Amino acid sequence: MQQQFEQLKRDKSILIEDGTPVIWPKWDKPGEITPSKFIGKFGRQKVYYANSRGISYVHQGKLYLTPYTKESLDIIRDSGFKLREGLHIPFCQGDQPVGEYKEKWESLVAAAKKTPGSTKKTGDVTELRSPKLVVATA
Repeated sequence: MQQQFEQLKRDKSILIEDGTPVIWPKWDKPGEITPSKFIGKFGRQKVYYANSRGISYVHQGKLYLTPYTKESLDIIRDSGFKLREGLHIPFCQGDQPVGEYKEKWESLVAAAKKTPGSTKKTGDVTELRSPKLVVATA
């Protein structure tokens, strides 16, 4: 299981660091994610939170994001992660990635949508976008 988790982290996840740029379409303004403000309280705990678009998880004090698939969720759970409701799921709760994060996220989402256990909403943020910012997704 550890090998599957390491592969998920390496090949199917994005490390979300302080300063990760985003757009907040609801307010039509740029911003950034600062995980250190909310993950510090978990210390070295292994926690996750998921919705139909993505799964965020804290591993070794760092925040990661992967598109939602049943397989990814099972790997995370089987690796000893505990559900932590309310943990922010970047790019899936109103904030949108920009720059290299957008490219990486869209690539991961496209691959995830080909996997059994994905949902129609896996990685999709289109319904959260304001009309000015709508961009076609894969």
